[in-house]
Amino acid sequence: MRGDPRRFALTGFALLLVLGIAVEIAAARYFSPPYNWISNTVSDLGVTTCTTINHYYRAIQVCSPAHQWVNASTAVSGLAMIGLATVRARTAGFDRFAGLLWVAAGASTLASALIPADISMEQHTFVSLPQLFAVPMAVFSSAMQFRGVVSRAGQAIGVVGLVAGLWLIFDFQALEYSGVLERVILWPAYLWAVFAAVLGRRRKLTHA
Repeated sequence: MRGDPRRFALTGFALLLVLGIAVEIAAARYFSPPYNWISNTVSDLGVTTCTTINHYYRAIQVCSPAHQWVNASTAVSGLAMIGLATVRARTAGFDRFAGLLWVAAGASTLASALIPADISMEQHTFVSLPQLFAVPMAVFSSAMQFRGVVSRAGQAIGVVGLVAGLWLIFDFQALEYSGVLERVILWPAYLWAVFAAVLGRRRKLTHA
């Protein structure tokens, strides 16, 4: 597979997802009051004004001077997820049903960037929630198409992410830990996408 342009494309899209992690970390340095990685969500970094956000568990003050970078990065991440599905490389993992899940996750991620939480919390929540389930399900489904450590790591990440998503949605008290739970769902999935794009091998040979 060396030199396969489709593998290069997969790797490029996956690296864009990881770039989003770096943008979050950088943006958090400019956030006020001091950003809390346990309770502050990714959405808090994308608010376009210095205001009070009424989360379901409490009202918090938010001010994110780097919101433009965060929202742009989130939009790019959404497009990158869709890109993973459209490449349909022989390395597998991002096509068929898994591809549909990556498209759903990408559309949700893109929409969450286009509708920041301070514009409409209800609409933002509606469009962003699907990614919390679509991303881990996409990783798990993708992992089933690979073999070896790539497959095992993806299945573990998918299961942990889905459990974290269910906990966040159905346990009201878990909302106080929404920041860390979101990243348990998303960050390992993004890193796995790079791992799979670079090293993934088909479980069995099929037509692309």
